[in-house]
Amino acid sequence: MDSRLLKGLNEVRPDVMVDLDGCAAIFYDAFLAWAMERDESVHPLDDIDWYFYRQWGWDDQRFVSMLNLFSEDGMFGDLDLYPGTVEAWEVLPTIANVHVVTDKPDSAWTDTENWLKSNGLHYDSLTFSRDKTAFKQFGSGPYLAIDDRVENVQAMRDAGIDAYLMDRPWNRHSPLPRVTSLASFVQKVAAYVDMEDEDEVDFYDEDLSDY
Repeated sequence: MDSRLLKGLNEVRPDVMVDLDGCAAIFYDAFLAWAMERDESVHPLDDIDWYFYRQWGWDDQRFVSMLNLFSEDGMFGDLDLYPGTVEAWEVLPTIANVHVVTDKPDSAWTDTENWLKSNGLHYDSLTFSRDKTAFKQFGSGPYLAIDDRVENVQAMRDAGIDAYLMDRPWNRHSPLPRVTSLASFVQKVAAYVDMEDEDEVDFYDEDLSDY
């Protein structure tokens, strides 16, 4: 019998990757407020895309430099959560192995670990990498994932991962499968386990796609 089959409990225990910034943590608002205090060219944007900083006249090198300063100021340890994140995340470890893969400067690694701990967000593995498929090394699947970057979701789907976009303004141009909240994603995960009724996963499920 497949070792993933658990008699009397969930038949399948998926390996699930959750991206942080843009999925669980509100990065843009925090970075905007921080940057406005340091550069008079920075202003709120009506149309937010992935390279939002280019609308301020920044090039990629300037953004990376400012992101490192943001990190060194400890800001990744002080990000707000999207509403409903804690409630949805609490369900994940009961039905899946939880893997966090996030791409952050080295100076943010300790702050990120502390942020996860202080918010009570359990994980089975934590990887700092641009390669969001990296979590596959920690489990035998099936694999699911959520991320807010189009390229990451496409790469994961190409690698055999059932990956979804977290619906945000900066990815609305993509036809890739998406969910509107972490709670909606957890419902997708619940479909992989042996539950009499998927609706038994009951928690905050407000549409936060425009938050």
